Amino acid sequence: MTTARITFENATGHDISAVSVAGCVTKRSVNSKPAESTTMWIEVKNACSLVLFYKVDREPKLENSFWLSYAQQWHIATYRIGSK
Repeated sequence: MTTARITFENATGHDISAVSVAGCVTKRSVNSKPAESTTMWIEVKNACSLVLFYKVDREPKLENSFWLSYAQQWHIATYRIGSK
């Protein structure tokens, strides 16, 4: 098992709501204003990918952010929501 520190930045230019992170973790939810960031510490028990669900102006969005491997000691990353 390893730990990942992921900072999620709101790069959409809009308020976003109902941001849920799933995949490697039990769902966690936050809301975010433009250019605001949120940092999460995630325990990685096996190889997995993080999936983001969120809403911009009530329109649902889905992003596969990135792959995490439990073979590495630490993961430190920043992911810009809406940059894809």
